[in-house]
Amino acid sequence: MKRPEITWSLMHPTALDPDYVRKLVKKAAEYHVDSFEICGQCHTPYGGLDGLINYREYPSAFSNWDQEKVAENQKKLNEILSIAHAADKEVYLWHREVMIPPGLLNDIPELLDERGEFDLTGNAFANLVRYKLEKTLENVPELDGLVLTLTEADYSAIHNSNTDKYPPVEVVSFVISIFASELEKRGKRFIMRSFGSIAEDYECILAGAEHLEGRHKFEIETKITPYDFVPFLPPNPFLRKSPGFTLSAECDSVGEFMGQGNMPFEHVHNIVRYVREGQTADVDRFVIRLDRCGNCVFDLYELNYYAYARAIQEEKITADEIRQEWYDKHYPAQYRDVFIELDKIGWEMVCKTYFIDQHVLFHGNYCMKYLKAGFIFALFAEGRRTLANGKGVWSILADRKTPGRAAILEEKNRAVLLADKGLALLEKSNPSSDDFRWQLWRNAVVITRAVRELIRCIVSYFDDMEWEKPEHPHLKA
Repeated sequence: MKRPEITWSLMHPTALDPDYVRKLVKKAAEYHVDSFEICGQCHTPYGGLDGLINYREYPSAFSNWDQEKVAENQKKLNEILSIAHAADKEVYLWHREVMIPPGLLNDIPELLDERGEFDLTGNAFANLVRYKLEKTLENVPELDGLVLTLTEADYSAIHNSNTDKYPPVEVVSFVISIFASELEKRGKRFIMRSFGSIAEDYECILAGAEHLEGRHKFEIETKITPYDFVPFLPPNPFLRKSPGFTLSAECDSVGEFMGQGNMPFEHVHNIVRYVREGQTADVDRFVIRLDRCGNCVFDLYELNYYAYARAIQEEKITADEIRQEWYDKHYPAQYRDVFIELDKIGWEMVCKTYFIDQHVLFHGNYCMKYLKAGFIFALFAEGRRTLANGKGVWSILADRKTPGRAAILEEKNRAVLLADKGLALLEKSNPSSDDFRWQLWRNAVVITRAVRELIRCIVSYFDDMEWEKPEHPHLKA
């Protein structure tokens, strides 16, 4: 069995933090770690390359750009690079395209075509990308490489408004070829992240990359689960080797869709499965996210990361064997039975909190926008209705039927019961006050109730809709 490269993926999505990297460099001495990826604030205008460039050559963009923020980013990233390189770890920065700072369209009107659409294959855009790379590497010359994402940006390379003029696959090839060639000649690593929310995204990105076979060498990074880190999704069919390119599998340890580090969440059984799926796909690198919104796995359920390390190291080790190793090392005898029970009920509790019958309720944002966009309300139809119309909504298991509103409420009641049980077990065993479980289980008691009340409101709304009378007794109650 070959030994894959192991990368720790950091700061999802938080500001650059040299002290955090110092802490992780020390922790890395306990594990085999080759490199770091940094997400940072890549979902904002000041993430990625753009947050490292002052745009001085473009007056309108320069005047609209927070120069203090740029200088701070440059200083922090250079410090991070120094810390990481002293520990012999390379650093790859996340970046998204197409990102355009405010005012830049005034400075470079050629970025738009004759119809006012963004010219995704024009010389102006190509030159802008080259400018971004040149200026970034002037400001942070020790950066080892770049991880590019072509979704969740200002302008979409794939879902553009004129696919006849800008065929998505051709656009992807065009953009990748610029990054690949510019980074190659500077001796920097280029990683193309294939992340998408629908199958078409993956298909376009992979096809665009594969068109460049023989012209450039780079890596394709693909999530271990299709679309996002949800344990009920099937293996990712797009996690496959493309001829001429290396492959990495992006994984999650802290539970982005399972509480984001705010809830008790041990899922060693899933982690071992993910590693085996990556090994079956012959990945060259495992990219493992360690954090979410400031919550780091090493401050919480380090067992989750330990499971990745052991499963990668030993191809036949089982989830139960990994758990037992951890229990023997880290669960004191007087608390061991309670801690093991908390791990078990925590998994069930979190699943029943953040999902409806294994469909994603969403990962922490319950605003109306996401409830509607995520096909959530369809789950409340009575009578075991088909969910086939949800096909294409990645968070819905469209081959299933609606569970019924009573079953949904019972699921949320069960989550509350488990949260109460967990906190009661913790209080009875009374481990040290600084044990991380205290905060997680206190959170659970509050979060499970909040989610249950949200679900009760939605159930009452639909019950009253079917009541078909002016009164709305369920909502009033």
